[in-house]
Amino acid sequence: MDLKKYTPASALAALVLAVVSLVLSLGPHASGAPPLGKVGNRANPTGTGFVHQTGGVADTAALSAASVGTAAGRASSAGASTLFAGTDNAELSIDDPTASAWRNFGITRQLVKPPLASSYTIAGTVGVLQRGDSFLAMCPDGGGNGNMGLQSQTLSTSTFWMVTLVAQWAPYFTHTQYPDFGLCVSTGTTTSDTAYCLSSWLNNGTPGMHNQTEHPGAGRITLGYEQSAVFNQFAGGNGLNWFRFLMDGTDLHEQWSNNGIVWSDYETIAAPSSLLYYGWTMGSPGGGNGQSFAVIYENNYSTSPNVTSATVSTCTTSGNPTTITTQAAHNFISGDTVAIHGSTGNTAINTGTGNDLSGGWGIKVTGSTTFQVSATGNGSCTSGNGTIVMLSR
Repeated sequence: MDLKKYTPASALAALVLAVVSLVLSLGPHASGAPPLGKVGNRANPTGTGFVHQTGGVADTAALSAASVGTAAGRASSAGASTLFAGTDNAELSIDDPTASAWRNFGITRQLVKPPLASSYTIAGTVGVLQRGDSFLAMCPDGGGNGNMGLQSQTLSTSTFWMVTLVAQWAPYFTHTQYPDFGLCVSTGTTTSDTAYCLSSWLNNGTPGMHNQTEHPGAGRITLGYEQSAVFNQFAGGNGLNWFRFLMDGTDLHEQWSNNGIVWSDYETIAAPSSLLYYGWTMGSPGGGNGQSFAVIYENNYSTSPNVTSATVSTCTTSGNPTTITTQAAHNFISGDTVAIHGSTGNTAINTGTGNDLSGGWGIKVTGSTTFQVSATGNGSCTSGNGTIVMLSR
C-alpha cells in the first residue's frame, strides 16, 4: 500500500543522481582505472554521465531523464541511460547502455513532504525549525511527555484512512531515561483531550517500543503494550523510524516498519471516536529526564491509501484452516496480513484487537478467489457479509 505521490520526477531525479553517484563510486574497478561511477551535481543533472568500466574501456552515457511509478510500470530496457524510481519496491534503476539491462540499487520509498512546521498546533514544550521540506522538532531536558505537534483533521471511524510518520530520531545520550518519539492521533489539543500514540523509547541505553494514551501537553494517561525485542527489527532498516496508523473501517491498526514497504501491526485497538487531529509526540514517559530531537521527513494523512479489499462469498464451515472464497478476484498473495470484519455466519474468521498480529490473519493464497486463515470454522459464511482488508504486504 502506498501513499499518493506528490514529488515531481525532476526533483526526484536530482536526489537520485546524488545517490547513484555515491553508490557507483563505491563499486569495483580495474587497478589504476577510473572508479565505476561518476555523475554530475544536483544543480545540473541534465547531461551528466556515468562511467562504466568494462575490461579497462570506459563507456560513458548521459543520465538525462527520470521517471517515477510502480515497478510494474517500468518500461523494458532499451539501453537508454535513463533513471526509474519505483514507488512500491524501494529501488532505483538505471537503464545501462552497455549491458542493455536495468541495474537496480536499493533506496527507500518516495517520501511525501509533511506540512510546514509552523502549521502544527504545539501542545507542551517542543521547539520546531523548518529545514527545507523537512523540519526539526526538539523536546528539552525533563520536558515530560504529552509534548505534541498536531494537525487538524477529522478522522472517521467507519472509512479507510492512513496516517504516516517518517523521521530520524535521536535521544541525547547523557539524558537517556525514557525519551520517546512517535505517531499520534488525538481528540483535541488541550490537556483534557486524549491522544493515542505509538512510540519508540530509550531506557538508559535499552531501546523499545510502546503504545500509550496521553493528554496533549500534560502527560501519560495509560501505558499499553511495551517491549524491547521488536525495536531491534524496527531500527535494523535504513536509519529511519517508520510509523503508520491504518483505519480499516472498524479497528485502528498501530503499525511499524523498518523500511517503509513491509508493515506489521504492533497493536490493534477499537476505533476511537471523535478523533480530530493527527501528528507526533515526544517527551519522557514516566517522568524521566529524556531529552531528544527528531528530523521529520513525512507526517501525512490519506483517505485513499490504496487498500486492497475484498468481500466474503463462502467459506468452509469447520476445521482449521478455514478456506474463504471471495466474490471477485482478491489480488492477495501468500504472506499478506488481512483483517476481516462483519462475517455473521462464521464469526471465527473475524479479527479483533490486541498485540502484534491479533488484529489480522496471515494468509495462504490457494486461488484467485480463495485463501486460507488459521481459524477453526464455526458456521457457514453468508455471501456479502464480511469485508476483507489488506493490512500489510
